[in-house]
Amino acid sequence: SFSGKAAGFSILLLRTGIGPLRAAQALKKLDDTDAIPRFDFALSTGYAGALRQELRPGHIIADIPGDLQRLAATAESAARKSGLALHLGRIAHCDRVLAMPSQKRALGEREDAGAVDMETASLRGWAEPSRIPVLAVRLISDALEECLPEQVPGDGDLSALAGYALSRFRLAQTEKIVVFCLATMAFPAAVAAIPGFLLLRDIGLL
Repeated sequence: SFSGKAAGFSILLLRTGIGPLRAAQALKKLDDTDAIPRFDFALSTGYAGALRQELRPGHIIADIPGDLQRLAATAESAARKSGLALHLGRIAHCDRVLAMPSQKRALGEREDAGAVDMETASLRGWAEPSRIPVLAVRLISDALEECLPEQVPGDGDLSALAGYALSRFRLAQTEKIVVFCLATMAFPAAVAAIPGFLLLRDIGLL
């Protein structure tokens, strides 16, 4: 984990890994600290699969609980100013990658959700006993109608996973240069967290 300050907030950054089991194991390590009661809210960032037609790769979805709804208007206003496509909606859970459009569509209808990930539910389960609100902000990596290839990288290869995720988006030339610089650093944990911080800053949550 890494700790620091941003926009006047004290932040504890935890890299959980991919999937509910790894996320739960990483979060369990925090149980031995005295930091839990001091958290105002917990934030889940990363990638998500679209469960609705209007969510496209590169769009952002924010799942904001009722007790943090004051952040919704701030996020929408900041997204408009930054030219970001922000959707507010529920992020559902699945313990495996949904490769087929029919699987995504069924989950979206069943859960009335806009996107799906594999880690936010673990954070919610960890935060619930301490009544810590959980906010999820995720970048859409695959559209509803897209079939995911069988060779989607697993948790053991962060560089390959990041490369796959970045391949889903059309990047401007300057962004390609930044991506290249990051790629040469092999995506250590601190570097891999940079896109999440930039995303949160751009939509006004930091």
